[in-house]
Amino acid sequence: MTLTTTSGSDLRTSTTTVLCISDSDTRLKWTQTTARALSDSLVADTPVSITLVSLADGAVPSERQLTENAVTTAHLVVDEDGLDDLLDVEILVVNTVGSRLARLLSLVADRQQRTGRRPIVVTGYAGLVYEKHVEGLVWRLGADVVCCNSALDREQFGAIAEQLGADPSCLVRTGASVVTAAAKVERDRPVWPPHTVVFAVQPDVPRHRSDRLYLLERLVGYARAFPDRDVIVKLRSHPDEATTHRERHHYGELYERSVVDRPPNLRIEYGHMSTYLAVADLLLTVSSTAALEAAAMGVPAGVLTDVGLGESLGNHAFIGSGLLVSMNDVDADVRPDLDPGWAATNGLDDDDDPANLAVRVRQLLEQRSEGSLPLPSPYVAERSTPRLHARSIAPTGASGESDRRVGRGKTLLRSVLRGPARRWYRRVDRWARS
Repeated sequence: MTLTTTSGSDLRTSTTTVLCISDSDTRLKWTQTTARALSDSLVADTPVSITLVSLADGAVPSERQLTENAVTTAHLVVDEDGLDDLLDVEILVVNTVGSRLARLLSLVADRQQRTGRRPIVVTGYAGLVYEKHVEGLVWRLGADVVCCNSALDREQFGAIAEQLGADPSCLVRTGASVVTAAAKVERDRPVWPPHTVVFAVQPDVPRHRSDRLYLLERLVGYARAFPDRDVIVKLRSHPDEATTHRERHHYGELYERSVVDRPPNLRIEYGHMSTYLAVADLLLTVSSTAALEAAAMGVPAGVLTDVGLGESLGNHAFIGSGLLVSMNDVDADVRPDLDPGWAATNGLDDDDDPANLAVRVRQLLEQRSEGSLPLPSPYVAERSTPRLHARSIAPTGASGESDRRVGRGKTLLRSVLRGPARRWYRRVDRWARS
């Protein structure tokens, strides 16, 4: 898909080209939102053309997912082997798993060595960062810009980068793209006690079927106790859709199979999160970034602790936020109260601004035009992580050949299981695990 933003000037004379590469629907949403925010900040200087690409061997979004993410026309689905032909752009906004990002950085460096030019590489984090801080940053170091969602992230990542001997200037505090976008949305003031309660599900949190069923049953009980209120369970993906994290116990299927007496004021729905936050008076979740989106829009958000509090659930990241509640609190109409100090350090401060990205990108574009943009210097490289580099970039030797055979086997298996066969396999697998 190509989106073009203009400011009345002729696209033929000067256009900044941006290529967005992702390997799942969530990451596509991040690249698109980040590119659009960048476009809004750069548009005074030059028109911006944005092209969206999904990697064919990733979790390619369905048509429904593309529509939900406001991708209204066809977008490109490309094999990694065909990426080099697309890299003749000014800016590359990428969000993929680490090994794919490493291969992209290698392609970018190779292009610069061959042609003397390369795109500026921008990457970041699609949501709340509550685990794998070191591992995630190690893969991202080498990009020209690593977008940080908050002051806390910038501080933590900066300390890691310095201790690794990497240049922390690549770390730019931009805020989470979906959160900064939510902050610009105008809506009516939420009412309390809430009339509309939205539960934002997560595909992999909590993991256990019994915990997911418990939360669903508590929401059903809440709907029965308050028949004049609307309760919406906002789903992430259809059972047969690919996404960033696999959903083993789908809330929609649990509701169909396990809830017999279904209250008329509880609905199970799909849609863009912003659509539901526009009408919600209370947002509930276990640890979704949607809690921050809600807070940015002035909507009370409750981070549920019913099934536990800790790293495995991700809700530990909200300690000190004032948002931790249980369904007992929800039943009693206890309103979550966001702590301003926590908000300021966790992505809800005025300094968490996509305009900071535009400032840094302008500087890099100047270096690019002067021919002084250095080669990418990733941490995942032959000098520092030889085995990891060999496994993710260019396998060699006996072990490398083994990796290639495994890779070919996985590719063959994926081709066999594509389409209806793959959907059938997933349904059988979910049934076996339920």
